[in-house]
Amino acid sequence: MQNRKQLILLFILSAILLFTLNYLLLVSAKWIIGAQHPFRLVWIGAKTLIAIWLVELVVVSQLQVNSFHRKTIELYKRTSELEESALRVQYKALQSQLNPHFLFNSLNTLISEIEYNPPKAVRFTSYLSDVYRYILRFQDHQLISLKSELDFLYAYIYLHKVRLGDYLTIDCQISESCLNDQIPPLTLQLLAENIIKHNVFYADKPITIYITVGPEQEYLIVRNELRPKMDVPASGKGLQNLAMRYRLLCDKDIVIEKNESFFTVKVPLLNHE
Repeated sequence: MQNRKQLILLFILSAILLFTLNYLLLVSAKWIIGAQHPFRLVWIGAKTLIAIWLVELVVVSQLQVNSFHRKTIELYKRTSELEESALRVQYKALQSQLNPHFLFNSLNTLISEIEYNPPKAVRFTSYLSDVYRYILRFQDHQLISLKSELDFLYAYIYLHKVRLGDYLTIDCQISESCLNDQIPPLTLQLLAENIIKHNVFYADKPITIYITVGPEQEYLIVRNELRPKMDVPASGKGLQNLAMRYRLLCDKDIVIEKNESFFTVKVPLLNHE
């Protein structure tokens, strides 16, 4: 609204300035040829002056509209670049916070396994290597195949199961036709981390992460039973970050559903046939 008012004001000022300059130019021409009344406008001179003025207004208005349109596009591109840059910074900041904490816990677990169960320690080390290789390889990618993301999730959950016990399982019901669909990398890791962080685990009743695909392969659905921890406030920053990534990538929103029994997150599947 403010930009429109400025454009209208600029057009009015330009119109006044052009008419004044044209009039002064006409007066100067009359004065040069020695006209008796250079400041007087006769009908023919007035029509010529107005005709030229109107043509100039059309040209000037077109130039102003083109300039305004170009600046608007540049501003939109700049805004998009700043949003994407801010998102990238937030995303890497999230990883920088997660990685040292996760690595510290994993190394402590590895030390314990080396002492008490060397064969299991070897397997743990292999999965830990897979997890960090995936993070380093795909952290700058915008999209990754669902199959690659699921493979990563299984390795990631295995590390937690060694540390926490068999309190967490994955029930994945996804057909092979969906495995080439794509999602942003570390999407499932973020959702799994939320489940681990905000729920209580029981040895005799593990939490199951249910992973399915919605109708027409539009959404990947991740659902878990709610057993909320009382001392861990839900900030929602991870899901906000994920939602922003999706809006920038494809202008689609994630869907969050919560009832008394389950917490469900639906994330769009991209590039599916």
